[in-house]
Amino acid sequence: MKHVLAVDIGASSGRVILGHIKGNKIEIKEIHRFENHAIEKGNHLIWQVDLLFEEIVKGIKKCHEMNIYPESIGIDTWGVDYVLLDAEDERIGDAISYRDTRTENIVGELLEKVSAQDLYQKTGIQQMHLNTIYQLAAQQKEDIDVLKNTNTFLTMPDYLGYLISGIKYNEYTIASTTQLINAEKRDWDNELIAKIGIDPDIFCDIVLPGDVIGAVKKDIAPHDMKLIVVGSHDTASAVVAVPARNENFMYISSGTWALMGVEESMPSLNDKTRKKNFTNEGGVYDTIRLLKNITGMWIIQEVRRMNGKRISYGEYVTLAAKQQPFISLINPDDIRFHSPKNMVEEIQNYCRETDQPVPKSDGALARCIFDSMALVYKKALNELEDICDKQFSDIHIIGGGCQNVLVNQLTADVTGRKVIAGPIEATAIGNLLVQLIAIGEVKDIKQGRSMISHSFPTVEYTPQNRSNNHKSAYQRYIKLI
Repeated sequence: MKHVLAVDIGASSGRVILGHIKGNKIEIKEIHRFENHAIEKGNHLIWQVDLLFEEIVKGIKKCHEMNIYPESIGIDTWGVDYVLLDAEDERIGDAISYRDTRTENIVGELLEKVSAQDLYQKTGIQQMHLNTIYQLAAQQKEDIDVLKNTNTFLTMPDYLGYLISGIKYNEYTIASTTQLINAEKRDWDNELIAKIGIDPDIFCDIVLPGDVIGAVKKDIAPHDMKLIVVGSHDTASAVVAVPARNENFMYISSGTWALMGVEESMPSLNDKTRKKNFTNEGGVYDTIRLLKNITGMWIIQEVRRMNGKRISYGEYVTLAAKQQPFISLINPDDIRFHSPKNMVEEIQNYCRETDQPVPKSDGALARCIFDSMALVYKKALNELEDICDKQFSDIHIIGGGCQNVLVNQLTADVTGRKVIAGPIEATAIGNLLVQLIAIGEVKDIKQGRSMISHSFPTVEYTPQNRSNNHKSAYQRYIKLI
């Protein structure tokens, strides 16, 4: 029996998950779980990358303690953040978080060098101030010597892969989130990179999901263990695990962020897609993820943190379900909710400023957040159907956020579409599947998705309350944004 190991690190937690084929099913086992969060250091918010590496090593060692020696390992993380190395391959400075405030006023300055329209035509990436291109521009402005001394640029999963293998590379799906990849050529856009004042030589050759990079260092894994690049962007791996029965499906990868989109063969670079601010991120096996980045469970995560984590996520759902719907609404994608000092106060201030009832109780705050999320999904659905000129009957919600039964039902109700929730560990499963295909245990992604649909439970939600209340709430939400 051949085992493979998935390292899946999100913006709030990480997992090391073991997988193998048994019969016609994929079986998984969580080996190790750990917290992940950015910390304040000096004037910046940074990731604890050394601790992340240590947690990966712990996960591998736990496998050995169980007398299991995986054939391979694959790593995925969140997008846009990076590490810089000097000529001696030593890290320069810290890995600064995308939630750091350094990019909030940099967009306009960079767009003086390249227009928003030209930038989209080249990269097809949604305009967001947290994108890597703006982080690098902010780094230039703060201390240009950092980039002058940079020999290698690595995204977060690239860097963690380098630490365990000693091999430097840039994986395609995560590289696409930098807004520096040419969407049509699917490689670094050196002309764009040079135009914004960055040395193109700091970027490595692009590798693709399924490529075998090399061996894991013997001091980390004494047995023969391969590093296989997967969809290194966590959403790319999650989309692999959508248990779709046909190719015409829509998904929401729901976690700290909610990534809502479709799988396409070619990027959509027209003005309609640009004006609706959709992104064309790299997918596995020659696909494009045409999607919108939407603020997901981040807001309720922050509300829970502000309340000392005294209430579980399940309890927030129960409390919210008892509240009257659509009393107060927010625009989750407003920049004020990106990284506020106090999320509870920010929500209340937003409602106060927009002449809405101010949510004060735990249930009212949660209801406001969940109602607003469903309405954002409806808007994105309408836009996607317009862009693709087709109607989608089903919405697959995958990832940890698919456990929120209230948001699932609300999404079905306001969109009028069937919602299929699950699998929960979609990102890790997609990570494992790419490895299983690479080592010959699974034929291809079509067979893999069929296996996933038989291996992991899903829950279906059909529209129940198609009332005028939903329509008026959506109209109110549109006015708010």
